[in-house]
Amino acid sequence: MKRIIVLLAITIIASACKKEQKKPTEVAETLKEYSIEQMMDNESVSGGSFSPDNSKLLVTSNRSGIYNMYTVSTAGGEFKPITKSDSSSVFATSYFPKDERMLFRMDNNGDEIYHIFLRELDGNIKDLTPTKGARAGFFGWAKDEKSFFFTSNKRDKRLLWTFMKWILKLLHLP
Repeated sequence: MKRIIVLLAITIIASACKKEQKKPTEVAETLKEYSIEQMMDNESVSGGSFSPDNSKLLVTSNRSGIYNMYTVSTAGGEFKPITKSDSSSVFATSYFPKDERMLFRMDNNGDEIYHIFLRELDGNIKDLTPTKGARAGFFGWAKDEKSFFFTSNKRDKRLLWTFMKWILKLLHLP
């Protein structure tokens, strides 16, 4: 029995030691090199919300050096800047379903505490989630297309106290 196991082991080891195959060309050997200027001279475009009449697309781009909101004509592809921030990144979220008002998110000069903003048809801007220190994110339009859902990390102190009392009870503390 021991001989069979030894022979089986030798057979497996011998079959595993196949002749070394030619190594494929390494990816690093075939990569094209770019200068730092070329790397920094790229454009990121993201998002995408069509206007109610499908004539424009609302996007975010860093073509100005910082993320701003643009509309892009679906007919010709021209970018038209909507925001011109030079310090806070502005990220396009959505056109309103029935008109050309826009939702976007923006933080306060890089603090990453994003708020949801409304850009009215006349260009006026309103912070829809003004709670200081709370981050908000767009979740989606409601079925009525007149309201939307959003996420937030806003704290409710009443719930925190309820949670603390529950923990104390669990631990059998007064």
